[in-house]
Parts: sequence; C-alpha cells; structure tokens
Amino acid sequence: FTEQEDSLERELEIANDRIYFDFYSIEDSWYIAGKVDSVYSTNKYSRKDDKFLADGYPETAWVDNSTGGSVPRLTFTFSGSCPRITQISIFNGNAKSKDSWEEYGRAKRIKLYFDNLPIAILNLENSRTYQQFKVDTLGYHDKEHAPWTLSFEILDTYLGSKTSRVSISEITFDGIDYL
Repeated sequence: FTEQEDSLERELEIANDRIYFDFYSIEDSWYIAGKVDSVYSTNKYSRKDDKFLADGYPETAWVDNSTGGSVPRLTFTFSGSCPRITQISIFNGNAKSKDSWEEYGRAKRIKLYFDNLPIAILNLENSRTYQQFKVDTLGYHDKEHAPWTLSFEILDTYLGSKTSRVSISEITFDGIDYL
C-alpha cells in the first residue's frame, strides 16, 4: 500500500467505527437516568473502571486488572423503586476500536446472581455486538423495598490477541416499568 491508500483505509475504519457506535448507542435505555445506584468490582485493581460498565458509552470499558487468577464479580445495586428488569444486554470486550476489541480478552460465560443467589449462566458469543439475554422479571419497583443487586461473575473467557485481561464495555438493562 502507498501512504495515501493507508490513510484512506484508516479513514474508512474510523468512519465505520463512528457508524458502529451510532448504531449501538443506548442513550434511550432507562438505566442511564440514574437508576443504577452503584457498580462494584470485587477486584480492587479494577474499581476505577467500574463506572464504565454503566456510563452509556460502549467506547469506554471496564478492564479486569487483576493478577493471580482471581474471578471478577461485578455487582450493580438498584434502589427498591427501580423499574423491574426483563432483559440484560452486554457489550463484551473493549469496544474502543476493532483493534482494542481483539487485543483484550472477553467474557465467555458469566454466572448471574440476583441478591447473591445464582439464577443463570449467560453464554456469550465471541462477537463485537450487544448480546441480549431475556430473564425472568427481576426487581421490585417498590419505593418501600430495600435496594437489591445483580452480580455478574466471569467464569470463563475468550483470550485476547495481546493480553488475557478481560474487558466489558457496557452492561445495560431493560424492563417492564416506567421511571
């Protein structure tokens, strides 16, 4: 390739990434309105990235920075009045760019917990797309109810081309109630 061809190829890749992010925008998701009270990682080295799991921008990502083979568990806390959840969507991997997605590891299997009780195993594809999982109705939508949690424990991973560190760009929720 000539320099000009390389430049045109890079411009096309950037344009495709913009189209990609516009297509996968989740700005209308109800949880962005502040219904996720907190996100917490059991890994103290990854906590600075926890907010990226629920920020509404797939181009930011949580990255597991653990050492020694610990099993990451990500916990979302919701107020009792939060709308009930019937669907979970996960953007697996680091979606900043196609290269970043390939370089970092991605979750392959996740154990889902509702208030610390295991309720499902989510099998994720090695795909650069939002993956949706229908779940039984979770939550209470009752302002008198105590806060409740959903936790995601990564059981198995797809290896990245440059690192085994696992990354997830976004976890979103949809449900049956109005805000």
